[in-house]
Amino acid sequence: MARRIPDASARRVRAGDRSGLGNPLDYIAEDHIRERLMCDRIDAIASGEAATPEQAETVRSYLHEAFLDHIGDDCQSLFPLMRQRCTEDDNIEQVIERITSDHVASQALARPVVAVLGRLAEGGACLTDKERNGLTHFAAHARRHLTVENAILLPLARMRLKSRDLVRLRRDMLRRRGLDRITETDDAQ
Repeated sequence: MARRIPDASARRVRAGDRSGLGNPLDYIAEDHIRERLMCDRIDAIASGEAATPEQAETVRSYLHEAFLDHIGDDCQSLFPLMRQRCTEDDNIEQVIERITSDHVASQALARPVVAVLGRLAEGGACLTDKERNGLTHFAAHARRHLTVENAILLPLARMRLKSRDLVRLRRDMLRRRGLDRITETDDAQ
């Protein structure tokens, strides 16, 4: 049985966690776990183990929404903060260039994957060899990308970002997910 890709932001809001995303770096780390689960699910779909319409829709929805939020978190919010805080010795520009290049490639690779998953979600026919290869190539690319983020970017962010940077990052992430209004309402009560 395939594992469900958890949606931590919705779960936390439903559970009454008024902090929303809590520590945004922890949320990004959790997002990386969700992305790895998504890669596992894609591989299972490609192999035919988990190619039900519901499973295909779960991954398609993730790629269409949460995956894009994650890219926005990096490019629009985290990278500018890292550029402000990192030292020359951190070589952050090289790291950001690599991750940005990976994001561009990921988005290009994701388009046909989303189309294939959409067809499967609607009860479409079996996968072609080309579609299987596209799915597994995307998942392998995403895993390599996560290695760079987990091994280099997040440890540097934990070391360099200040508490006010984390507040700003959290606010941006909440806004990107449409959760800023929810936490503002909760805070006002």
